[in-house]
Amino acid sequence: MDLRKLRHMLVLSEELNFVRAAARLHLTQPALSRSIVALEHELNCQLFDRTPQGVRVTPVGQQVVVRARQLLLDARSLQQEVDMLLRREVGNVKLGAGPLPLATLLPPLLAEMMREQPRVRVEVESQSAPILLEMLLDGSIEFFVADVSALPVDRRISIQRLTRQSARAYCRAGHPLLGTMPLSPSELIHYQLISGRRSPSAEAALARFFELPDDQPFATHLVSDSVSVLIRVALDSDAILLATPAAVHGELQRGTLQELAISPALDRQADIAIVHLAGWTLSPAAQWMIERLLSNATPTH
Repeated sequence: MDLRKLRHMLVLSEELNFVRAAARLHLTQPALSRSIVALEHELNCQLFDRTPQGVRVTPVGQQVVVRARQLLLDARSLQQEVDMLLRREVGNVKLGAGPLPLATLLPPLLAEMMREQPRVRVEVESQSAPILLEMLLDGSIEFFVADVSALPVDRRISIQRLTRQSARAYCRAGHPLLGTMPLSPSELIHYQLISGRRSPSAEAALARFFELPDDQPFATHLVSDSVSVLIRVALDSDAILLATPAAVHGELQRGTLQELAISPALDRQADIAIVHLAGWTLSPAAQWMIERLLSNATPTH
């Protein structure tokens, strides 16, 4: 149904005169008359009685006028809401994040969004990349940011890479190993190792790095998706933390954690990327977040 015809009907119901109604609508009288007749044919009812004295709204027309007024009001409200969404003044964004980007990339982005778009509601789901992929495919989230090195090739998704970071070994200041560097993997393996959750391929790579027997899988003493928990444990014990530089940036600057020199170096990289459904239109707020992440992406290191 053409909303313009409904507006023509409303103005005519208020003026009860074709000449005055046409003038208000900036139409010719014949054009307004054709619009009203077309609407009556579409609704299959008489909306107005035409008399020599003017126009009278029929009983059915009175009911249509009430509904049409609400429809036009709803249409204006809808347009206003769409305009606000496009300007990112309102809206909802639900995204996912792996432990590393949740601790490093997202906090400054979310703070910027709170400042610039205070009426946009953001919900962040923290999970591993395989679970986030399932959530993306079932529509639970719009996009996610995670280490995608273990994700399978899937034509349904689009991947935009942000950075690749090598995992390194860190210990607290004053740790006994700091006086014996560089260290060999065999020396490091005697200490408690802690890290985030890893994919099976990453487990196998670490087992090879530490030269473990084929029948001995690599296992850390503590696995956690919480970067803050891992850092706290490393600061309060002799455990060795396997993490990327971005995850412990603040502690390195303060000198509370220090990097251990290992020869050969750890060969484990986190491939941090943005993942969303291929060919799908994202909400304006989600698109803004992705653009900001891409513009702030750090070089590979």
